[in-house]
Amino acid sequence: MAVALGVLMVSTTTFADASLNSPGSMPTMTVANNTTHPCSFGQINGCWQPSTTASPGDIIAAQIYFKNTSNETAHDVKVAIQPSRSGTHVTFNGVVVSSNAPRVSGTATVTLSQEETISTMPQNGPYQADWRTNTDTSPKPVNIDYALGGGFTIGDLAAGEEGVLTVRFQVNGTPNNGGGGGNTNACAINNFSANPTSINLGSTSALSWTTSNCQYVNITQVGTNLATDNSGYTVSPTNTTTYTLTAYPGGATAKATVTVTNNNNGGGGTNNYCTINSFYVDSNSIVQGQTTTLHWNTSGANYVYISGFGNEPSSGSVSISPYTSTSYTLTLNGSNCNGNGSQSVYVSVNQPYYGGGGTTINYQQPQAITTVASVLGSYSAQLNGIAVPNTSYGSASAWFEYGVTTSLGNRSDTQNVNGYGTYPYNANISGLAPGGTYYYRAVVQTQAGIAYGSVVPFSAPAAASTYVPPTKVVYVSSGRTTRTTTNVGAVANSQPSLFSLQVNSNADHMCVGGTITYTVNYQNVSAQDLQNVVLRITFPGEIDYVSSSGGDYDAVGRVVTISLGDVQPGQQGQATVTGQVNNSGAVGKLTVMTATINYTNPVTHAQEQAVAYSLITISNDCPSVLGASVFGFGGFLPTTLLGWLLLILIILALVVLARSLYRKNEHPA
Repeated sequence: MAVALGVLMVSTTTFADASLNSPGSMPTMTVANNTTHPCSFGQINGCWQPSTTASPGDIIAAQIYFKNTSNETAHDVKVAIQPSRSGTHVTFNGVVVSSNAPRVSGTATVTLSQEETISTMPQNGPYQADWRTNTDTSPKPVNIDYALGGGFTIGDLAAGEEGVLTVRFQVNGTPNNGGGGGNTNACAINNFSANPTSINLGSTSALSWTTSNCQYVNITQVGTNLATDNSGYTVSPTNTTTYTLTAYPGGATAKATVTVTNNNNGGGGTNNYCTINSFYVDSNSIVQGQTTTLHWNTSGANYVYISGFGNEPSSGSVSISPYTSTSYTLTLNGSNCNGNGSQSVYVSVNQPYYGGGGTTINYQQPQAITTVASVLGSYSAQLNGIAVPNTSYGSASAWFEYGVTTSLGNRSDTQNVNGYGTYPYNANISGLAPGGTYYYRAVVQTQAGIAYGSVVPFSAPAAASTYVPPTKVVYVSSGRTTRTTTNVGAVANSQPSLFSLQVNSNADHMCVGGTITYTVNYQNVSAQDLQNVVLRITFPGEIDYVSSSGGDYDAVGRVVTISLGDVQPGQQGQATVTGQVNNSGAVGKLTVMTATINYTNPVTHAQEQAVAYSLITISNDCPSVLGASVFGFGGFLPTTLLGWLLLILIILALVVLARSLYRKNEHPA
């Protein structure tokens, strides 16, 4: 995964006698090139330096040192490493904080041979991150998201206790193995071979490999995290197999093929003329409702027969989602085949239940909804989203990805959002550039998969604000039930929002092609004249704009903007918008209409904001909302062309009925 520029948000406002990394102790942040000059894990011993150099393919280790240099216990110690890159320089910022000691920090720099990005080590390799204290006998793994995000919590640190947190990265790009002045010490594969290269079905072959300057290797259909050298790893393939060895760091590859023959001529995966080179499934064990993929590759056959599917091309793949545990058999067919060689794979399907208590596990895909960011000032903002885990079992987590481009690249702390229902959540980020434009999206992950919300932009004010306003969020699930939460800004004297804001819809679900109307109600609940009030109503990607009761519509931003000017104490108002569900709306998906109201606080002179949401579900059903959609919530006259046509038809029908009754009364029978 790409390196995230985490934000360590830990309060250190009260201090006792504890101190961390006081002058005279070792540097807080150091680095080492593990490929060209590896340093042993542990305390800084002269190998670790404040700077080093690296080339594509090299492994960089960044180490943060922490020590309680006082006679008091340091409580709630947390450490984090925050990398950033500028050109060919990568700077690692190390931070150590405690609830009763001043914050300490340090930096170390890696100069790259060319402008490249860096990535954390793959999860199936050696520890991405680990830590230990001087009382530990071996290192302990660390969640990489904590180490690079909100910080990894060590806990209490006794007087004089010290330790290190180490995170490893790889420089992206293709290594230059000599000849051009590049890195001659990069990981390389010297040999990868099979002996013998041809065996009879049921016999074995030995894979051998040697590497230089590598940390571990992976071999397809053998395993991961294997030793860098091996003189004879026994394999017994049932059909002709090509093994691929990948060496890390750098990802260099080599292949070795073992050809399998079957003297019995049939039933074992090969025959005299046709060969099944491979037949496998991505996952041999799935949960009911999940999908996996069958892959096959054959030689000499005109086509193959796969049970449950029929005739298929000689090589290919197909998605499968069996309801119960199933065995799939591939049989060779064609004029070139002497006999019908075959091979089977088995897919185990687990029922969606856990334990003996009958607790149902729902494996529906989660949904992530990105709403509107609350800009807290020129340097900070609150990212807002809604998580829909769609599961009642296991872990469900949510976070935000953000950055200065739509490629994002940064990640907020992970939050738990287990259970059914919808969960509004938020995260504060800082270090923004005044006047800069940023992008972010909501992300939700469960056992069923990972969901990404839409990428939404926001801009930081050009001038720094001296006040961090709160955000009052009114969350409306269906236009009928309202839940209010207040997210307090990062200052002690924050107050609730001075505006009450609500969004209601005239239906809690709507079909594709159907229209739906939203009513936004606002009121100044303060005793002050609120200035420069602007109401913005943002349409989701699944709903197209049709009409509004006022304001201007921006088709690019999908936003209706209504300038309200100054709003007096107690003054209230209403706005309506109508939209149509478009073809991007998948049935069963939730979609959110967002309203924000921005205003100037006359006391603090700061820009403040209130946010409200309304959620509906896209469905196959098109509820009848004639009265609401034609006449609106607050008045008789329609706001759409369709509404006017319907109103005219109703009036004409009433006229015809009136004439008929008049004639009947004028000429009684």
